[in-house]
Amino acid sequence: MAANSTTKAERLYNQCLKAYEKCRKGTGATCNGMPDPGMFNDEYNIPAELLFEELRKSNNKWDKERHIFSWRLLEWNYKKRQWDLSLFSEMRKKPLPQNEYTVYLELFYQCEDHKRRPFIKPIVVDEVQIEWCSKREYVAKYNEYRNQEQKRRDDSGSTYLAKVPNYKDVRCFPKMRSSAEKYIHPLKIIVKSTNNYSATILALGKLELVLNSLNVAQGAQKFSMRLFGGSGNKLGSKTIFVTTGHYIVCNENELETYTSDDRVTTVPKNKYEPSKQKNRLFRKILKSVINDSVVRERIEYVIRDLALAYDSTNAGLKTLSYWRCLEHATRSQNKNRPEKEIIGIFKYQFRNEHWKQMGDLVLNARNKYVHNGLYSGKEEYVDQYVNWAQKYAEQALYLLLRLYNNRKYWESEEDLDIFFDNYTKTPKFFEITNVIRNARKTKGNNF
Repeated sequence: MAANSTTKAERLYNQCLKAYEKCRKGTGATCNGMPDPGMFNDEYNIPAELLFEELRKSNNKWDKERHIFSWRLLEWNYKKRQWDLSLFSEMRKKPLPQNEYTVYLELFYQCEDHKRRPFIKPIVVDEVQIEWCSKREYVAKYNEYRNQEQKRRDDSGSTYLAKVPNYKDVRCFPKMRSSAEKYIHPLKIIVKSTNNYSATILALGKLELVLNSLNVAQGAQKFSMRLFGGSGNKLGSKTIFVTTGHYIVCNENELETYTSDDRVTTVPKNKYEPSKQKNRLFRKILKSVINDSVVRERIEYVIRDLALAYDSTNAGLKTLSYWRCLEHATRSQNKNRPEKEIIGIFKYQFRNEHWKQMGDLVLNARNKYVHNGLYSGKEEYVDQYVNWAQKYAEQALYLLLRLYNNRKYWESEEDLDIFFDNYTKTPKFFEITNVIRNARKTKGNNF
């Protein structure tokens, strides 16, 4: 890291240290015995985030170790250590004290054939194991928490603490009829982390990656059309898998629950389709986001925005999310790729004239909404524009999956930049390039 960056990092660290001194006698919250500023302490968290960004500039391995950074920064502030860039960077390699946690949750999806439902076999993502769990085990674990929490409330002597509700009443989810409870499937996720909250965040992050893969595999090439009018910006959701928003986390010494801030207000109407084609696509997507490769992050971003678009019922949000898929796939390290260049790359996916014309309509619809907040098409034609945007966005995923299948050729972001920079070049360009390359190999060349 350059000298001026080191100076900036040191200044930011000292700013964190100063803010941390104020909270030593403050909130009472602790992390492994160390006073914890908490997530709402902006005076500490803002310089901490800027410090993390500085470290990422010199070592991109920090990208996957945000939690290690937070832990080490807290530890250094607690011990009032002086800033030392090289030593702090070395601490990244030192393993954190971790315990094994199990996070229990409920997943809603409609599948009549239990033998073909997902998660029967464990799925492992970055050493996090996601697997099916029996209803009996889930309910027993919640009742264990419920009994402990009820005793704590009773022992407090307060008359204002309500009875702890049963597990169905704590869901951030619509009330289910007894006949529909069969669509609620418990899961458990086994992770290693430093505390129960971090374990829950880690578990849900990896689950989201898997659910995005499932929802995208199920929603791909399914297109929307409203048959009976209605608002021009309302379209159906393609989402199949959602959690009920309540989580139990435990290990040998701890048992806690957390509730999502996002409440599901409408039960997904779409059913899980365990076809060979859908399962094959899911396995391809999951494999590409589990194994390290230069395109892994791009695929993660694309399936995230595809899943977001599939879930949304708003035509404008769908349009923007679909467009972001094209940006994620073709992003460049050294420049902001122009919109016309982006759409041009995907025009070359097929030779059909109407496919290229579709790309122009997708780009115009994107620009019209971004700059004016307007939808292309009137009422019934909004559906067509959204479906066209979906077709182009899904090509972003398929293109990245092809790159993943040939990942031995792509070793760096620079390689991908070269690929996309030259993707729309004419055959004549490559013919001339080969002539020059062959000329360089001839004896006595002056190149």
